[in-house]
This record gives sequence, C-alpha cells and structure tokens, in this order.
Amino acid sequence: MSFGSRWELFNGDALDYNNATKVAAIEEVKTFAADFGGTDILPPLIAATEYESGAFKKRIFVLTDGETHNKD
Repeated sequence: MSFGSRWELFNGDALDYNNATKVAAIEEVKTFAADFGGTDILPPLIAATEYESGAFKKRIFVLTDGETHNKD
C-alpha cells in the first residue's frame, strides 16, 4: 500500500512472501514519487487492518518519513 493524502494498494490480493514478491515490492517502491500530498496515516491503517488476507497471517509494516497527520 502506498499512502499520503490518499492511498493505493499495490496488488488486489494478499500475497505469499517469497523472493519473487519481495523483489516485485522493491521494484514498485523504486517507482514512488512523493506525489500523494500530506501523510494522513489513519485511513490507510484502517484499510490495512480491515483488508481480508485470507489464509495469510497479517503483518503490517509502516514506513514513513515521520511527518504524518492524524496520528491520534
């Protein structure tokens, strides 16, 4: 998930973590441009916690520059 004042999912499904999905995620992150506006952290966190992950265990890692809005 990429987030700022809006958010987007990388992929429409939960994926198994393996070398191929790791490399794909790294390549996706390389294309990021800081063009999502200010970082409103709450909506993407809610979406991530509510997203159906099927049989996969859910682990959420948040990477940000620390300049977030709506921290509470």
